[in-house]
Amino acid sequence: MFSGCMIPGSWLLAVAACASLLGLSRGLEAQRTWVVDGLNRPGTDFTDFPPALAAASDGDHIRLRSSTTAFMFYTAANINKAVSITSDATSRVVILRPPGGVFFSVSGIPAGKSVRIANVLCTWQLVVDSCAGTVVLDAIADPIYAYSNIVIRNSLAVTIARSDFKGSGASGSEPALRTVNSNVSLTACNLEGGPARSSSILGAVAIDCTGGTLSLSDCNVRGGGYSGGFPWTMNWPALSSSGTTIMVTIKASLAAFMAGGGFPGVRAVETSGGVMIMDPNVTLWDSSLLPDTVSGTAQVFIRRIPGVTTGKATPGSVVTVDLMCEANAAYGALIALPTPPVSTPWGPFWLDPNTLSLLDVGIMGPLEKKIVQVPLPSSPALLTLPIAVQMIASTSFPVLSGPSVSVIR
Repeated sequence: MFSGCMIPGSWLLAVAACASLLGLSRGLEAQRTWVVDGLNRPGTDFTDFPPALAAASDGDHIRLRSSTTAFMFYTAANINKAVSITSDATSRVVILRPPGGVFFSVSGIPAGKSVRIANVLCTWQLVVDSCAGTVVLDAIADPIYAYSNIVIRNSLAVTIARSDFKGSGASGSEPALRTVNSNVSLTACNLEGGPARSSSILGAVAIDCTGGTLSLSDCNVRGGGYSGGFPWTMNWPALSSSGTTIMVTIKASLAAFMAGGGFPGVRAVETSGGVMIMDPNVTLWDSSLLPDTVSGTAQVFIRRIPGVTTGKATPGSVVTVDLMCEANAAYGALIALPTPPVSTPWGPFWLDPNTLSLLDVGIMGPLEKKIVQVPLPSSPALLTLPIAVQMIASTSFPVLSGPSVSVIR
């Protein structure tokens, strides 16, 4: 068995050499970094986000400076260029929607291009619309600071990691995540549907998906419940789907799908057509005394699914990759740039074959989990590079995990 990250000729040794990167170098094309700083400190190009976006070209990096003493607030805009946006990681950066109700959005990214947003707190609502390229979102939402939800429409490849959404809009409760005819993958996220607040503002499911595919790894999902001004008996499912192919796996026992509230009559998962592949370790909590099950007309398959979770990535750090599958299964972990998923006999494959390399291979131990550590050099050339890891495992037949994507920032 290979020892994780020390495979000869592997992706890691190529990164350490900072030369060919086994084809990843095309993700490191020449770029300009635009510095946005609301305090106009030395080195600032712009004091707000929209003018920096207007000046940027495809492949550029927009760095949003933060403050050690307070949050920095920048104005939202529609991103229609293949740019990367990160904060400087001193503390959180907040992007608010500007007056007039214009939401933070990503739209029209063409095939072969990508948008990466990492460590930037997006409040209210983020809309991803009509993107044929990849959209990578890493640590972009936290309801401790502000409610936010996300809508994804007609987009081929959207990955989300380490982001917590709550569907509570300005004018009414909403799903934390709504997808329409899109391929979406979430890792290590928490999602909660908006609560009922009055007889006219009802609650919402946590995830509402129509068509496309949805992969969830190590996510907690809870439907909206009672908040105030409306009978406490109202609550909503964690997930409602129509014609969607859904794959759900976990690494932590706390990950679950839970109907909001506690009054009988609401399922954790309600489906209309489509396919649901559910790891048997995923907990379903229907409301009150209902039997815990997936309801509706989807084809449901209960089987152990391999799962991957990737830790935060910064130059010079060690990135932790958790690999999960059933004991004694043969597995391989693959690393590459992310790309729109391709259908295979083993599941959707999200990795770019032109940048593909083997990260780890072997037989899973009895604890059904292995940790691989990925050391990164302190090279600024790696900033904004998206690292995608996917796993294939088999005891009787091969199964692909969903992807886990980190943005080096």
